[in-house]
Amino acid sequence: MNPAKRKQKLEESRQAFQAGDIAGAERICLSVLRANKADVQAMHTLAVIASSQGDDKTATAQLARCAAIEPGQVLWHNDLARVHALAGRYGPAIASLQRAVQLQPGNVRALTDLADVLERSGQQQGARELLAPFVQAGQVDADMALVLMRLMNHAGQTGQAIDLAQGLLAGPSVAAHTRRFLLQLLGRLYDQAGDYDAAFTAFAQAKQTEPQTFVPANYARDIDALIRAFSRTAIAALPRCSDTSPLPVFIACMPRSGSTLVEQVIHAHPQAWGGGESTLLHGALVGLPAALGVSLPYPSCVAALHPTAADTLARQYIQALRKLAPVAERVTNKHLLNYLHLGMVAVLFPGARVIHVRRDRMDNGLACFMTSLSPAVMPWAADLRHIGFAWRQYERLMAHWREVLAMDVLEVQYEDLVNDSQAQIRRIIDFSGLPWDERCLRFWEAERVVLTPSYDQVRRPIFRSALDRWRKYESHLGPLHEALG
Repeated sequence: MNPAKRKQKLEESRQAFQAGDIAGAERICLSVLRANKADVQAMHTLAVIASSQGDDKTATAQLARCAAIEPGQVLWHNDLARVHALAGRYGPAIASLQRAVQLQPGNVRALTDLADVLERSGQQQGARELLAPFVQAGQVDADMALVLMRLMNHAGQTGQAIDLAQGLLAGPSVAAHTRRFLLQLLGRLYDQAGDYDAAFTAFAQAKQTEPQTFVPANYARDIDALIRAFSRTAIAALPRCSDTSPLPVFIACMPRSGSTLVEQVIHAHPQAWGGGESTLLHGALVGLPAALGVSLPYPSCVAALHPTAADTLARQYIQALRKLAPVAERVTNKHLLNYLHLGMVAVLFPGARVIHVRRDRMDNGLACFMTSLSPAVMPWAADLRHIGFAWRQYERLMAHWREVLAMDVLEVQYEDLVNDSQAQIRRIIDFSGLPWDERCLRFWEAERVVLTPSYDQVRRPIFRSALDRWRKYESHLGPLHEALG
């Protein structure tokens, strides 16, 4: 492929991706790679596409190939670190960022990302030391400010962090995605300061920067399709995996319901491992039509599932868990879309445990609004009415699973876990099939990196400040209340 045609193809792929044509963008990139297997730009584009769709495995593989072909290119190491960090892989993220800084000691992006991962993993002092020269020189940009504001807040300098955010937001040069994160963090700082009207305004402005792509009717049809594909009759006809390994533990819930807390409790057990928001199952189901050789998309293609395919999918998943935690007796998966896939969990993992975490729906809805959730994965999170609608669809699907699935599901109410933590933690450990261990009561002491919006909460004992938080914002939450019915 000549250089001009290659450039044209890569631009077509970029435009297709921006237009939402994911399959088309991937197809174009693959055609470039067929002409040159070492085309790092095409690999990088495929990694960006995969990451946007939550396909951690493909994104990691493509970026690792880029870094292997061009080991001196900082961008590959930096982007690989971001993918690792999003998946909660602390060691590889730090290693990749340190390599990037080694290649270009003055690379602001790599230094900022390294400070970000250090802060999120509880290494605030190391993050401060990295950023100190920029602070002293007055060279803090908007991306760096996001890390610096969190460090200020940790140090009790919430007012200074608010001033820093306001100053940056008043400028015209802040990118849209950075503005969104600045506004989200500003809202949280106002919330801590008790200025709830200002906090809500900041959260609402942050949501206005997100793409408004959610179509409620389409989402309801997707839930209908799952209910049809996994009706009582359909499930009875599906093959079951022959492996009844008790290794997998799936945590299912709406975002911001307490899944990270429940996972940290289990991870604190010496025989368990917290696998984070693993995309292994979700990615396998996205690729299920191709694996079965059918044209129907998931979940309609499930009717074509046969015993060999079921055993293969389950074996690949179990092997991946074994690689992640070779000596663990239980490995959790708290992917935020797990509640959509409990039908396949019942088919593929008959020996698995499922823990369903529920939270007060108003607190849950507000928490989703206050958090920067992925628009690609949760497009409903940009609007209070859509959040309420999505919550009701989630409840509808969970009611279906309770009715048709012949598997034990532990129901954990977040408020009960907060108010009676010892009893609920014992329930969780007992249900997981693990012997009791007192360390689970001190879950915040378990050494672990959590790179989700809850990363700071699981490093301290359970707190009650999030209970009934919605009442502080009640005057703003009419659309959510109405949508929840």
